[in-house]
Formats: sequence, C-alpha cells, structure tokens
Amino acid sequence: MTDLRTSVAVVGGGANGLAVALGLARAGVPVTLLGAVDAPRDDGRTAALMQPSLDLLASLDVLERLMPRAWPLAAIRLIDITGALVRAPTVTFRAAELDLPHFALNFSNADIVRHLTAALREEMAGVEAALVRSADFSGDAAVLTLSDGRRLTADLVVAADGQNSALRTAADIPVKRWDYDQVALTFHVRHTRDHEDISTEFHTRAGPLTYVPFGDFTSSVVWLVTRGEAQRLTALEPQAVAIACQRQSSSLLGDLTILGRVGAVPMGGLIAKTAVAPRLALVGEALHAFPPVGAQGMNLGLRDAGSLARLVGEAHQSGGDVGGTAVLSAYERGRQVDAVSRTYGVDLLNRTLIANLLPLDLIRTAGLTAAAHIPPLRRVLMRAGMGQAPV
Repeated sequence: MTDLRTSVAVVGGGANGLAVALGLARAGVPVTLLGAVDAPRDDGRTAALMQPSLDLLASLDVLERLMPRAWPLAAIRLIDITGALVRAPTVTFRAAELDLPHFALNFSNADIVRHLTAALREEMAGVEAALVRSADFSGDAAVLTLSDGRRLTADLVVAADGQNSALRTAADIPVKRWDYDQVALTFHVRHTRDHEDISTEFHTRAGPLTYVPFGDFTSSVVWLVTRGEAQRLTALEPQAVAIACQRQSSSLLGDLTILGRVGAVPMGGLIAKTAVAPRLALVGEALHAFPPVGAQGMNLGLRDAGSLARLVGEAHQSGGDVGGTAVLSAYERGRQVDAVSRTYGVDLLNRTLIANLLPLDLIRTAGLTAAAHIPPLRRVLMRAGMGQAPV
C-alpha cells in the first residue's frame, strides 16, 4: 500500500473534526480527514447552535443546507421543581431583550454531520473512513498507522476522536475525569400545546429536563435522571416514558407522544490538562466534556474548531509550520481558558441541582432572583451564555 503525506490529519468524523477539516480545506491547507461517516445514526439528539457557531457554519457554506430543518429558540425559560426549601423563581430570558430574533437555532446532530461531510467531500478528495491504529509523535512530524495498514505522515494531527481519545492517550496528555449518577434520556415528542419557540428547562434533583423546540408542536427532549431511574424508564414502552415525562413537567406542553426511539447516554465530565502536545491539537470532547446544561457542548467544540482552523490557515498562508510551537501555543492560550471555565461552570451548575444542600440552593435562588429582576445582569448572562462579550 502507498503511504500518505499531508499537512494536517484530522481524526474524527463528528461535527468538530469536520468543521476543522472544511475550514482548512477552504484556506488551501492540504488536509486529510479520517473516520468519516456518510450516514450518521440519528439518535434523537439535537444541538442548539448559537450565533458564533451559526457564523462558522455560514462561513463554511453549510448553514444554508441546514436551514430547512432548523427551529429558532426565541426564549429560554427556567423552572425550579427541585422541591428545595427556598424555591427559585421562574425566569424567562427573551432574545428580543438583546434585539435578536433568537438565541439559537436547533438542529439534528445527524443532519449537522451529514451536511458537513457532504460539503467536505465536495471540497476535497482526502475524506477517508479509515481509522487510526497507532500514532507516533516523537519525530519532526506525526506518523499515523491506519486500520488498513497504510501510514500517514502529517505536520499536525487534530484529535477530534471523542472523550476516549486514543490520540490523546498516545500523546500522554493527562485528563481529569468524573462521573455523575445521571443518564440523559434523549427523544423527540409531539405535544398538544404550542411551545411558542421557548426552550423550557425544568430543574429537578436529578438534573434538568429540557424541552427544545424542533418543529410545530414538536420538541427535542433531554431528560437527566438517576442511573436507577434510567434503567426503569428505558424498560418501558415509549408512550409510558412520554407519560412519565409529561407528569414530571406538569403537562406544560399538554399531552406528549414520543416520536421514534428513546436514547440513553450516561453522564460524566472531563477536561484535558492541556489542549496541545507536539504535533497534536485536541478539539471537542477530546479536550472537554460535560452534561448537556445550557446548550454549551457543541457550541464550545465548534469554537475550538474555528479557532484552530484560523490559526493553522494563517500559518499556512505565511509559509510557517502549521504544526509548530507558535501555532500550538496560540491555540492553547486561546482555548484552554474557555474550555476550563465552561467545563467547570457547567459542572458547578449541575452539582448545585443534584447536591440537595441548602447553602447551594440559596446561592442558586439568589442568582436566579437577581437575573429575574436586574435587567443589566440579565443581558450580561444572556450574552455570556451565547459566547459573546458582555457589552
């Protein structure tokens, strides 16, 4: 077999890896993507993408392809049903307060991957289903041995291969992990009351139950429950799960009917000690992972992708080393603060719900009360949640 040579090898066919590869291809950087999936499995999960992510997809000419199945989130409502001694007020954040039509657009994860893959194949030929068997980062360039026996040499490898990243392990990057007694149940529901383009998040002692608009009288649901409750619920017929979900949310959206299957994803978190190693950069869940609270996961991963593609593209255009210290150091400085703050921020929010401790309940209630009654603070929080500067 013929060995291969490229400037950048992107490993991982999810949204983050695809966005990096497409951004680099558009900048004229020779790039190969490994682990491509042309027909991703639709497990019911969706992503509410905020403006920075939408801008990135638009720059890659992918947003227009996704728009026919997008749905706007014009408001976000938080409802406390934890049963805490001091109950937090219900708070509704409206995009109109920032003179915006919506906070985010909700897309199917499978649609995002499918359209990014199609756009990448149209842009370049180096899109491969082959996986990585082993990696060597000890030389002046990285060498990947592929599952079909070929070797691929690259100046830079981008690890977009998920929470159990084999490339991160090969580069000996330490990682801090933790688990929660939580499982995210994911499914779509049709309901008899209009969601009014409002994403509603019920705060329970097991974690949030979130309805995200995804069509007329249709929402995608992410319901965090304990592991024991997840075992009980996933053993039921889908409509029995719908009834339990309806009861948990006091029939806010009327009668529920589940569309399709119910997915179950165990919850945990991780943060890598560093975003880079010689000839290697981590993006997405290879760098950070946390529960689906506040729609931060894919938005943070796409910020990784956009930042890395920009830095590598600039180095290529100036004749620099695309995998050298200057590029990697700049990426590390720009991403590690964002990754750490968002990861631990989401972890803290999640733990304040499930801890059932009065001091934490008081802090959460005070914060939501302030957000409900102090408009400047509301605007700061809304912009921060969208990944924007608090102007």
